[in-house]
Amino acid sequence: MKKKLKKLFEDTGVDTSTPGFYNDKNFIAQEKNDPSFLQAYGFWVYYKNYSEKYLKKVRSIVPIVLSVVQQELEGDGRTGACVDVSQVLSKIFERHGIWCVMVEGAFNADYPDDANISEKYLWHYDDPKSLRERMSPGHVWLHCPPYQVIDITIKQQPYTEGQSNYLPEIVAQEEMVIFEADIGDICSPEVCRTIAAMDLSPQDFMAQSGVDGFSSLVRPVSYESGQTTLRYIPISFTASDGELDSMSNLILSGRNPNQLYTEKVLPALKAAEK
Repeated sequence: MKKKLKKLFEDTGVDTSTPGFYNDKNFIAQEKNDPSFLQAYGFWVYYKNYSEKYLKKVRSIVPIVLSVVQQELEGDGRTGACVDVSQVLSKIFERHGIWCVMVEGAFNADYPDDANISEKYLWHYDDPKSLRERMSPGHVWLHCPPYQVIDITIKQQPYTEGQSNYLPEIVAQEEMVIFEADIGDICSPEVCRTIAAMDLSPQDFMAQSGVDGFSSLVRPVSYESGQTTLRYIPISFTASDGELDSMSNLILSGRNPNQLYTEKVLPALKAAEK
């Protein structure tokens, strides 16, 4: 995979030397003609080799950034901000030379039996319309080696059954368990019925939608947090255009992303260096 990607980027004149090279002019030109070209960036991050020195750097920066942004998110009270938060985190990490990529997909959790929670899923295909047109993903998180999953929004979703009481504030997980996802992990019951009415078997849908192909390269993963098992099912990679300085998608306690970085994140990182 890595050799194939290297040749692809060399042939298209894309400079892969720094994180965020999906904003390289040659990359953008290729993506304009083929939107799926963005997936190549995600696979580059996913399959790239990293030195121990680099990984040590990541482990020294990422927890601080996550702690600060999570506290600001919690203080603001905003829910359902997985896309915006992942975009902002990716830009912060890239500014510090850290490789990461946003992952779109589905999420579900196995809660303790005594929690009496029936709503366990954030399906990627939640509405039958999503079979015909692009809609909001079920959930979005970051893949940021050595962290398989980075997610600070899963606790702050618009739940109705107290799910937040059983979910962690910060997911920054290196070791996770690979599992086999099925159609019920990514599609709501309504969508499953629609697929059946189209005379498509679950296996055919998983193959035709590209889920099987992607999942064979980027596997679904899970881990246990307390008595809850969190399960992440990746469907595709994505990224945010522009730079941190110009972003306005996430406003927490009156601060835009750049103000959040300069007034909160950067001071915390500098304090940790002392």
